[in-house]
This record gives sequence, C-alpha cells and structure tokens, in this order.
Amino acid sequence: MEAKKNGEKMFVEIKTFNQKSILYAFYGALGQYLCYRDALQEKSIPHPLYLAIPLYAFRKIEKNPFILRRVQQHNVKLVVINSITEKIIKWIK
Repeated sequence: MEAKKNGEKMFVEIKTFNQKSILYAFYGALGQYLCYRDALQEKSIPHPLYLAIPLYAFRKIEKNPFILRRVQQHNVKLVVINSITEKIIKWIK
C-alpha cells in the first residue's frame, strides 16, 4: 500500500499476525518485507518501506529478544497500529 507521512511518500506492507505463533507470523512477514524492500531498491524507487503490525503483535515482539534482534539486524521500519480503531500508535525507524 502506498502512503504519505508529513508529505513523504512511502510504502506500507500490512500484516495481521493472526497465527498462533508470533515467531512464525514474524518469519513470514520479515521474508515478504525484505523481498519487497529489495524489489524497490532494484527498481531505484527511493521511498521507504514500513511493516505495519497490530499493537497486540508489537507487544509480543517487544518481549522476544530474538525477534527484536532480527528487526534491528535487517533495519525493519515498523508502524504499530491499533487494529480496532485503525489508528497509528507509533512509527519505529
């Protein structure tokens, strides 16, 4: 999905994380995120890519050191969303 923040164009990959295992859900989301980010780079599209995740998933990710290290290692940009109100809670670069 294409979006704008403060006039800056970006792309957002939205994931629901509705699997029972947060690790399994993150594994799939990370793979897609990295492939999409690489595709944007190969096409010389300069806009950043964010991974949108629901607040409940972010709370689980915050407690999982392995996942947090992967987020940092791969420089994953996150958008945390309240899935009920559909409002953005925080941006993490």
